[in-house]
Formats: sequence, C-alpha cells, structure tokens
Amino acid sequence: ARVRYDMSAGVVDEVGKLVGFWLSGVDSIRDVPTSHNAGTAIIPAYRSRGLAGRMYEFTRQKLEAEGIFRYTLEVIKENTRAIRAYEKMGYRIMRELKCLRAPLAPIPLPEGIEIRQTPSPNWQAYTTWWTFQPSWEHLPSAVEALGELAQTWEMWDHDTRVGYACLKPDTGHLLQLVIEPNHRRKGYGKLLAHFC
Repeated sequence: ARVRYDMSAGVVDEVGKLVGFWLSGVDSIRDVPTSHNAGTAIIPAYRSRGLAGRMYEFTRQKLEAEGIFRYTLEVIKENTRAIRAYEKMGYRIMRELKCLRAPLAPIPLPEGIEIRQTPSPNWQAYTTWWTFQPSWEHLPSAVEALGELAQTWEMWDHDTRVGYACLKPDTGHLLQLVIEPNHRRKGYGKLLAHFC
C-alpha cells in the first residue's frame, strides 16, 4: 500500500491502547504527489468523537509540509457513516468502482493466440490503453511493490500484443486486465479473464 508511517496517525487511550489509526499511503499519480488513505479505523467505543477528523488534520499538515496536497481514498458505498465523515473533511465522490467475483475455468485458446508471462511489465505502453485509472491498490506501483507475489501476463495474437493482465496467483485476485483499444469487443478479454 506504499504506507508512510511517518505521515500517518494513531490515537491511544489513557492506558496507551491504540483505539484508532489513519494510514497515509504516498505515491505519484499522473505526476502529482498524492496521499491515499490506505486505512482508517476507530474502535466502536471511541467513534463519534471527531477522532477521524483530528487524525486527518494531523496527517494533512505533515503531508502538506512535504508538498503533498492531493488526497484520495476508497470507501465501500454502503458505509454511509464513513462517507459522511469524509465529506465533512472535504472529500467528495469522484467515481464508483465495481468489485466482481466469478468462478472462471480456463478455455482453449484459438490458434495464433498466446498468453505469455512477462518479468518486465511495459507500463509505458499499458497505461496508454487505459480507459480509466485503476484503484490505488492496483496501480502499477502497487503491482511492482508486490514483487514476486504478482504476475503480469501478456496476450499476443500472432505478432501483436493485444492485452495484459496482472494477478496475484496465491489469492486469485485479478489486479488489472486491459485490452488494447483497437482490439476490444473481439473476445480477447474473455479469453484472458478465463486464463487468469
């Protein structure tokens, strides 16, 4: 999650027990230094006391001292209480992401189609194919930070790279699946998803 603990915050009670935290991830998104709330939690007995807002202000001052003025986070939309709290801090909803689950079995690849693992993902090419930016945990820097826990596979139709996918084989999580725009709606995405 690229968490910077020196830019994060925690709250302890009178006996020193941790009762809340705010974890600040730091990265560059589209060449803009950005902090992402990588996790916030407050135990129930300490909620509704303004702790989240105070931790946000504490971390914001540290981040701004380092030249970071852009803040993001992701919240499950059913968590309306958290959404209200973040909106009070100045956050606003920019987009909705969908999390999908599907039991997919591999299907045979047509002749001329290959899926090859690559040890060196070509992020410069891949990012030009994006229709939208992946979530924080699925950005190229997050995939790279996973090291050997993540794999990148490219789909080739004869001599043309038509798509790629990044996944965590140990969990089955698909981090990214992108088809080059000129090759969409031709079944490549389905083949690649089933492969992963």
